[in-house]
Order: sequence, then structure tokens, then C-alpha cells
Amino acid sequence: MADAQGVSRDAAVGLFLPVAIFHIATTLSLGAIAEWVRLKYILIFMGVAQVLSLYGLSDLGDPLSRWCYIAGSGFSWGSFGILINLPWPRFFGRRHLGAINGWVGGATVVTSAVGPFLFGLCNEYFGSFLPAVAICLALCPVVLVAAVFADNPQAA
Repeated sequence: MADAQGVSRDAAVGLFLPVAIFHIATTLSLGAIAEWVRLKYILIFMGVAQVLSLYGLSDLGDPLSRWCYIAGSGFSWGSFGILINLPWPRFFGRRHLGAINGWVGGATVVTSAVGPFLFGLCNEYFGSFLPAVAICLALCPVVLVAAVFADNPQAA
């Protein structure tokens, strides 16, 4: 995708270190406060970060867009690290944590394979990844609205 936008391979690979710095800082920061924050707010933060990342991904040739991609990706990956692990013991206890984590891990593997496949199909049929980025960007408001209404399932 970066190549199609005039960004060299080295410049594209160079994005990973700053993304990792934002990722680590976000994971540590959110991990430190996660016990006192409702997880839906972390999910909302992750959704906004995804919007930022996808916006940046749409034009990596522009320095501002590149930093939007870097920050958005780092923030969203850091949030994902918290959201993939913390809800299960908080909402359901530790008794069935192994079974829950096994199911969540399997779902993560499947969706991690489906996403690149769909992006590849988009690139093959449209000659660009941008339609896939646009579809993902269009889904972000759905996630954000759902996050507003997400509450502890044990409270119901």
C-alpha cells in the first residue's frame, strides 16, 4: 500500500519503530489505570485511534497523515492489548478463564487471517487497498456507538 502512495519500502518499514513506541506507552499507561476505568472508555479510545490510523493510512505520503497512522496504530494496538485480556476475568471471574481465553485466541487467529485476505481481494479487484480502508473506516462509527452502550454483562 505504501508503495502505491510513493512511499519507499525503507520508509514504510521505518514506521514500525514509532508505532511500537506508541504501542508500548499506551499499553503501560492504560494497564496502570485500567482498574479504575470502565473498559468501554478504553474501547472508545481504541475506536477513535482506529479512525486516526485508517485516515493516516489513506495517504502515507503526507507527513501529517503518516503521523496520524503512527499514533493511531500505536494507540489502537496498545488498547487492544488491554481489551483482549482484561474483560474476561473482570466480567466472568477466573474460574473459566482458560476456556474463555482459548475461544478468544481462536477468534483472534481467524480474524487476523480474514482481514489480510479481504484486503488482498480488494487490491486484486480494485487495484488498491483504499476501498478496504474505506470500508473499515465506515465500520468505526458502528463500533463507537456499540461501545457507548457496552456495559458489564454481569450487571444485567
